[in-house]
Amino acid sequence: MRPWLTVVLDDYSRAVAGYTVFIGAPTAEQTALALHQAVNRKTSSVWQVCGLPDVLYSDHGSDFTSARLEQVCLDTHIQLIHSRVGVPQGRGKIERFYGTITTELLPHLPGNIPHGMNGNPVSPPALSLEQLDGILERFIVADYNQRPHSQTGEAPAYRWGASGVHPAQPSPAR
Repeated sequence: MRPWLTVVLDDYSRAVAGYTVFIGAPTAEQTALALHQAVNRKTSSVWQVCGLPDVLYSDHGSDFTSARLEQVCLDTHIQLIHSRVGVPQGRGKIERFYGTITTELLPHLPGNIPHGMNGNPVSPPALSLEQLDGILERFIVADYNQRPHSQTGEAPAYRWGASGVHPAQPSPAR
């Protein structure tokens, strides 16, 4: 089975604020889990990116157009904006991140299926979903968020922290 990845990327800094990796088709629940991780403080002191965004940009996948996600955004005062149908250029930042995962991380993992290989992995899959999740988190926190971004010239984690403008933290549950 192929895993899916949903990512919440900060538009200004390009820092990954949250993600979820799972088996099965994307759902509003998986998207809500990625958003939940993005909003809340992480256990890693190196991964400082968190807070309620003002705007959530998304595509038109059923996980992003669900009543559940709309309600989550209403409840948290996040404006949900969908990109134009058939215009992937409006999703360039997130697509660039997925390209980075595809070219820099996945080729080194067992079970990777290179582009154009018609579903034939180079080596047999050998990772559990939990192992893949750990590898993704290490890549995001220790590599991607820490190195200079090709467009901004600054590491996403530094740019996020140096901006001085951070999203509000959610109110504690009562």
